[in-house]
Amino acid sequence: MTNQFPREPGMKPSEGEDQQVDATARLAGMSRGPSLSIYTRRDGSAPGKATSIGRLTRVSATTLWPDGAGMAGWLGSNPAALMDAVGVDVASFETPEANILLGTAKAGTPVCVVCEVGPTTDEGLGILLRVAAVQEGGTVLWMAGEPADTHVAALSWLNRSTTPRFSLVRVTGVQIDGSASAPIFTLVVRPPRSDGDAAPASPTTPKRRVDDHLPEG
Repeated sequence: MTNQFPREPGMKPSEGEDQQVDATARLAGMSRGPSLSIYTRRDGSAPGKATSIGRLTRVSATTLWPDGAGMAGWLGSNPAALMDAVGVDVASFETPEANILLGTAKAGTPVCVVCEVGPTTDEGLGILLRVAAVQEGGTVLWMAGEPADTHVAALSWLNRSTTPRFSLVRVTGVQIDGSASAPIFTLVVRPPRSDGDAAPASPTTPKRRVDDHLPEG
């Protein structure tokens, strides 16, 4: 409420009146100063204008590595990538033999990785079976640029009929406006979720389970 009585010259304003005058002065100063809009961007660009947004491009595995040996060498130096791909925590790898990696998981079980940058081949499947027979269990991982349906079916059947745990991973890559390529791993076939699921299938009904296969991302 404002003071209705004029103040004599030389008289000081009361405490409440002083606060009212100060508040009025601040409001007046704010009205005269430059306005700040909530739509003003810090970088000075117009509202709603996109800045520094690139285009994402998917590339094939052959863009990342020249061959399976190149992929095996890279995975040997970056074993943590397998943890992201299939949840296998590798303790160490031996020196790659062509496109084959042999190692040991931190749990103490053997790990074998077969790498192919193009389509999966019968030769790659044969290597998986040979290694699985020798290492007697553990993890057998097939990394490929283009998994074939027949090989997906084969690994699904092996997971229910043998002791080793087979996984099949599709390998692709991405670039942003011509930047360096980064690999992307998509799990295509996974092992049974428990040992009880790995019982041999009936020879008269060789059916594949739907949950063995993951849709393409």
